[in-house]
Amino acid sequence: MRQLSLGGFLDRYIRELSGFERIDIAEMARCADSINPRLKEPLVVYTSIKRPAETVRKLFTNTSLLEEYEKFFAAPDYSEEFFNGLPDNYQKLYHSYLSVSSEKDTEKQLKSLYRDKILNLKTICNITNYRICKNFGINHGNLHAFLYQGKTENISLQKIRAIYDFLSESK
Repeated sequence: MRQLSLGGFLDRYIRELSGFERIDIAEMARCADSINPRLKEPLVVYTSIKRPAETVRKLFTNTSLLEEYEKFFAAPDYSEEFFNGLPDNYQKLYHSYLSVSSEKDTEKQLKSLYRDKILNLKTICNITNYRICKNFGINHGNLHAFLYQGKTENISLQKIRAIYDFLSESK
């Protein structure tokens, strides 16, 4: 599975903030300058990552975004240290990216912890895999792969929590 890049995160984020289906940087810059100020920081960072400096300057002409770009992103390196040296609004944006990019790893760790607890509760309660599958509408192969092979991708965290709660109540 591919790791989420800063550019990929910002691509989705600016489209969500702007309501645009496709990215039109010049139009989004005018929008950020007038009616949608929350779009300003992500658009400046996105454009500085995805476009050469001359293009960015042309796209941001006659907007306040050009000043932000020149002030902070004329020659960035996009490391964590770089973002920590920027104003709070840029730091928050970068920390949001880090949070979203590590979300899959966190979910996988949670599922593994639940897996161990479910296996222990399952033996204590003497409940079969069939009953769990029937109660929660889970494919038997997916449950088996999760419990005995540690494959966490085929069952949602929500269902895993429901199984854990069911087994805890049955104890």
